Amino acid sequence: MWSFTGRCAYAYDCRKFIVGCNDSCPTHGEYPALARERIAYVWKQRQRILAEHPNLVAVCPSRWLAQEALAGSWSNHRVEVIPYGLALKAYRPIDRDLARRALGIETPGPVLLTVAERLTDRRKGGGILIEAMQHILSRPLTWVTMGHGRPSIHVDGLHIHHLDYVDHERTKVLAYSAADVFVHPAPVDNLPNTVMEAIACGAPVVGFGTGGVPDMVRPGQTGWLSEETTAQALATTIEKALADICQGSDLRTSCRTVAETEYGLDLQARRYLELFESMW
Repeated sequence: MWSFTGRCAYAYDCRKFIVGCNDSCPTHGEYPALARERIAYVWKQRQRILAEHPNLVAVCPSRWLAQEALAGSWSNHRVEVIPYGLALKAYRPIDRDLARRALGIETPGPVLLTVAERLTDRRKGGGILIEAMQHILSRPLTWVTMGHGRPSIHVDGLHIHHLDYVDHERTKVLAYSAADVFVHPAPVDNLPNTVMEAIACGAPVVGFGTGGVPDMVRPGQTGWLSEETTAQALATTIEKALADICQGSDLRTSCRTVAETEYGLDLQARRYLELFESMW
């Protein structure tokens, strides 16, 4: 969203970018931080640049971001949606039992996975998820976390398997393949790579129906969407996912099919080529 706000990359519930960002910005200190007195100037500057270049085209990874751009400073411009592409030969399903053995996951019960560089980041929803985990009654349960910092939570029957920050593709693929459900707790996100990677590895996803997540997470096909952005609603949705899996629901194949059909690198490249050709 940075190109049409006065500072922020995510506006959350703030709609000031439509009429004019100013010194009343509710998140001026968050990354990328900007002094309050400069926010109105920057917003007007971006408005002016876009007005002076009417042939600029905005390319957004998600339908949500495209809608936000059109509501803001890109309202008189061409706005296209081209999802990210993924290396599907690298991100592919691996036998679940093999993946768990490779990662040393030996605890009982279903396996949930969460990936975030830092769960303490408000935008990543770590606080919401930690609270939600305390409401989940399905036990025993294994929660695999990947990122900086082990979650601080102690609940009977909840086993935490922390992998720390991982930048090796092979380990990430093992983690996705080991999971029964991938949980993405961010209250707002564009088109999160981790969700796409999980789906490509056959792991269905639980997330909120906000931002670009619904583009990828489709009930009955690739996962489950929480109706409200609260810890209790997220816990209820995770419980629903676990119950469906216990009753025989298996979305691994349909997850992979969606990834192969919609998120290959070759498809992303072809879409950009078609866009460039249409501009000449």
